[in-house]
Amino acid sequence: MSEVDAVELAVIRSALVSAAEEMSVTVWRTSRSSVVREILDYSTCVFDANGDSVAQAARMPVHLNSMASCLTDLINDHIPLNTWREGDVIMTNDPYSGGPHLPDVQTFAPVFVDGERVAIAGLLVHHLDVGGGAPGSYDPNATEIFQEGIRIPPVRVVNAGVTNEALIKVFLRNSREPVNVGGDFASQLAALK
Repeated sequence: MSEVDAVELAVIRSALVSAAEEMSVTVWRTSRSSVVREILDYSTCVFDANGDSVAQAARMPVHLNSMASCLTDLINDHIPLNTWREGDVIMTNDPYSGGPHLPDVQTFAPVFVDGERVAIAGLLVHHLDVGGGAPGSYDPNATEIFQEGIRIPPVRVVNAGVTNEALIKVFLRNSREPVNVGGDFASQLAALK
C-alpha cells in the first residue's frame, strides 16, 4: 500500500460521495411516486469491494444502517460475494434479511473495473405499495408479516446484465400502484448503473 496524503484522501472521499449523490439525483429525476420525488424516502450508498460502507448521499441516513446490515446478511447467508458478476443486481425487502420493512426495497450492484470488483453500489427505495392488507402496505390489523405485502428474499433481479422480467412482474402484480412502483423500480435500477 502506498501512502495517501490528506489532499488525495479528500479528493477520493469527495469522488465517492459524488457517486452516491449522482445515484440519488438519478432516482429523484426519474422516479414516479410522490413518496420518492417529494418526500425523498430513499437512500444511496457506495460500499467497498467487501461490502463496508464508504460514502453516502444526503437523503435518509436512517436507511444506511439497515443497508449495511442487509448487505452483510446477504453476503454471509444468501449470495456470497465470490458469486457476484458484472451486471448483477441483487434485490430484497425481507426484514429478516436486514431490511427495515417490506416497502423498503434494497438493491445492490457490484462495480467492476478491468474484471475486478472494486465497489458495490447500494440503493434503498421506499415503494408506494407492495401489497398486503391495506393500501400503502401499512395494515394496522396485521398480525403477521404475510399480511403486510410481498416478501422478496435476496435474489438476483438482474443476472449478468439480463433482467429477470418475470420477477419484476410478480413484484408489480402484488402492488395496488404498479405504474408508480414500476417507475420507481426502473429508476432504482437506472441509478445503480
